[in-house]
Amino acid sequence: MGTIAPPEARRRLSSWLLPLIGYAISLATLVWAFHRFPFSELGDHVRTMRWGWLGLGVAIEFGTYFVDGWRWRALLRPACAPSYGSSLQAVFASTFVSDLIPARAGEAVRCFLLSWKSEIRLSLVITSLVVLRVMDGMWVVIFFFATSFVVEGARAATSVMWVYAAVVAILAAVLLFALFHRQHAHHFVSNRSWGARFSHFLEEAHKLGNRFGLAPLVLPIGIQNPIERVYEVRRRMNELGALHNTI
Repeated sequence: MGTIAPPEARRRLSSWLLPLIGYAISLATLVWAFHRFPFSELGDHVRTMRWGWLGLGVAIEFGTYFVDGWRWRALLRPACAPSYGSSLQAVFASTFVSDLIPARAGEAVRCFLLSWKSEIRLSLVITSLVVLRVMDGMWVVIFFFATSFVVEGARAATSVMWVYAAVVAILAAVLLFALFHRQHAHHFVSNRSWGARFSHFLEEAHKLGNRFGLAPLVLPIGIQNPIERVYEVRRRMNELGALHNTI
């Protein structure tokens, strides 16, 4: 009969084996990424590089992670109370994993990590991430079509971007429908064979929107004076802020 290694030996083995596997995967991906890199031209690029713009780009890229952690926490705060440190840690972890593993695998790590550290339901975390990605998609579409008028090469991808914009618009419409027409949304999915898979998602999406106190605001388009129009909008916003039955 074979002998079983004691728990202490297994722990000592895993303490150096798992990091070794991680380093090996990282090294293999680096070799694969740079195996066709023209290192002979690297010196010319370094000498002609504008280090000020490079530093600014690195600072902006690094700062986006802090903003991403803040807005994720702000989106989840009405339904739960994750700490900013937990949100930021999940964002950085997802970035590192996505750099190593393709197909945006870091998104799954991001959801599981925040759910585990903050003791938040995983379904709620996934729903909030879907909302964030829809928001990101809307900004991508806006900035692409804004730059396509001045960047000549961007026009070649316009047809693909129209498909992307249509998908983002459909997802945004589904979210808005779930927020502002909760009963109709549940009635729609309950009458479908696949509705049970999405009913919980609608509940979580409505929970995020409801705790934000979203409410439709009717704009005073009939008032011609722009100053009076601004005061009327302010008055209506104050009335909505005093209500407790917002959507």
